[in-house]
Amino acid sequence: MFFKAFIHRTTLFKAIVISFLVGLILNLVNQFDAIVSMDFQSISLSKVFITFLVPYLVSSYSIVSTKLSFLIGDVAVVDAHLECRHCHKNEINVKEKEIIPVCPKCLEHTDWGVKKSQA
Repeated sequence: MFFKAFIHRTTLFKAIVISFLVGLILNLVNQFDAIVSMDFQSISLSKVFITFLVPYLVSSYSIVSTKLSFLIGDVAVVDAHLECRHCHKNEINVKEKEIIPVCPKCLEHTDWGVKKSQA
């Protein structure tokens, strides 16, 4: 489920945009002298790559974590089997693009989480 959300089109697009903006700023900060003087031999390509990669991974993780939060009233982004973490008694299956309901027992105190498999 995490991987499916990680490679989802909107996740990829948002993470690429964020990593480009943040990576550009960080590369300018970290290698400003070499960039301004156009001393391309002094620019470390591995540092350039890592400076774009880290914001991409962090933003992707943040986006996926938010997508998998399953808050009542939100739209599910993936199919999931959920358990109410407040009462631990009710379970539901939600489909992608379905509105997440409240737990009939907990109502406004509903706290859905992905049901851990029993295997």
